[in-house]
Amino acid sequence: MDAIEGPKKRKDRGNSSHPVRLSCSVQQMNCFLHSIDHWKTPPLWPDEYGQFCFCQNSNNNTYWCLRTINEAENFLYCEFVTEFVSYYDLNEDPYQLHNIVYSLEMSTLERLSERLRLLRDCKGASCERYSAINWEQHIEPPLSAPHP
Repeated sequence: MDAIEGPKKRKDRGNSSHPVRLSCSVQQMNCFLHSIDHWKTPPLWPDEYGQFCFCQNSNNNTYWCLRTINEAENFLYCEFVTEFVSYYDLNEDPYQLHNIVYSLEMSTLERLSERLRLLRDCKGASCERYSAINWEQHIEPPLSAPHP
């Protein structure tokens, strides 16, 4: 893993004391810097947080997601090879700020994980049986959606 290059004082933002990173990189990952200048639509990244390095791991297929939107459901469920799991109710949390995976029933998580496995393993037209339109098991809403 490569280190993030050392910080430099910001010159372009007036009196902000947050360091500016010249670059960021992690071997075999797609990394890039985010700052206030990156965001174009709300919610905007607060300038007082400074820049951060973001490494996207989609290049090596280290996560899988179910994106479901229909008349009954609107969610994003993801599993990462690191065993991190996320679930966002996009009706309640369109910006994906609150991972509410721990508020789901275990049986719901098991169904989501199984559906994701089936979609990962299927090929061609056989995948249609697992689409939201054909899927017989709708996801139960979380017990409560706590927001910090």
